[in-house]
Amino acid sequence: APNRFTLGLGPSHAPAMEGKYGIPYVKPLEHLREFVTVVKGLVKGDQVDFEGKRCKAHAKLNHGADVPVIISALRAGSFELAGEIADGAVTWLCPAPYLRDTALPAMERGAKTAGRKRPRLVAHAFVALTTEAKMLQQGIEESLNYYPKLRNYQEMFVASGYPEARNGGWSDKMVEAVVLHGDEAACAKKVDAFLKTSGCEELILSVLATGADRAASLQRTLAWIEKL
Repeated sequence: APNRFTLGLGPSHAPAMEGKYGIPYVKPLEHLREFVTVVKGLVKGDQVDFEGKRCKAHAKLNHGADVPVIISALRAGSFELAGEIADGAVTWLCPAPYLRDTALPAMERGAKTAGRKRPRLVAHAFVALTTEAKMLQQGIEESLNYYPKLRNYQEMFVASGYPEARNGGWSDKMVEAVVLHGDEAACAKKVDAFLKTSGCEELILSVLATGADRAASLQRTLAWIEKL
């Protein structure tokens, strides 16, 4: 899939790494730095002989390709690491001002360390085509309640100016920052504002389906995104 496939790598979260895989969630960025180094060599088709603190690899793939490797990032350290060693950073639920004021400067620092230009920033937000507050709240409770319970997301939101994130739930201000909702015209304006404020090169829009007919809500939102 030339020029159509990007590989994203990240440190995940403590519950998954420790609970599912039995890997200690200690110094996750150190682990990620080594993991990215190994994977970038492998996807190029190089012989990789790597002995690190967290990863060891002696291998070569049968086929190599020019595959961009980007890092998932929530805090300044991971954005800086992406600027230094990856082909970009991809976020999840980060408010636009936070990306402008924290993510981009951190990526610039990392790029400067590596003596290169800052790679791309891929931002993310949910979009909910609804003007009904109750439907929006129900959609958030059913689909997004997991995120504020994770420490990595809590600390990102705190750094973004939402200390209430440590309570483990969504506040109205947090929702307004990363869930773009309203009718089609309102959502279009919010998407445009998010792009302009964040300074990102790309924006992932995740659909938050609402209402009794979630399938219809999904299709209606996808059709709207297509028109954008």
